[in-house]
Amino acid sequence: VRTDLLVDSGATEATDRGLVALHAIRAQGQQRPDAARLLVEPVDEALADTFRFDWPALDRWFEEDEEIFVHLRSPYVRVDAVRSSRPVRVELAGAVLAEAPGSVIVFETGLPPRYYLDKTALDWSRLEPTDTVTGCAYKGTTSRWWTAQVGAVVAEDAAWGYDFPTRHALPVAGLVAFDDRKVDLFVDGDRQRS
Repeated sequence: VRTDLLVDSGATEATDRGLVALHAIRAQGQQRPDAARLLVEPVDEALADTFRFDWPALDRWFEEDEEIFVHLRSPYVRVDAVRSSRPVRVELAGAVLAEAPGSVIVFETGLPPRYYLDKTALDWSRLEPTDTVTGCAYKGTTSRWWTAQVGAVVAEDAAWGYDFPTRHALPVAGLVAFDDRKVDLFVDGDRQRS
């Protein structure tokens, strides 16, 4: 830890790990208050004199040379992006939003499969871009979200895409997935439910 970049605020805080001394981080003309916590009276002595950094207080996080998004990746979670020739159709209120002869299916531990479709398969007249941005430790930061609308039926933030995903999800670059809790998604003619 570069202690020369830390400024002791003089304040302490009780945590479930023990008493911590709060520090600001000062670097390149910026200061982030209470971004670092030094464990001074730990519950577990093995953690004595260790620092814990506030995730959102820092601009970027890295594991070795790879940027980490949202949180550290768990070694017990897998993300596999697999090409499939199974036909996919997406509907809202009976109208087709997308129809494709195949997709890239993302299998992520603990989550339902997500079907990413080529943008040419979408009916763009029924999709409106939103300002929503989300991040995933395994796929990166979304490039865009879309709200779907058919008549009076609106599905807010029903679709998303990654233009520049992490290496784990490269096959989904430039593709679009739909949330099957907000739209009707059919694979091989069978409706999918999360």
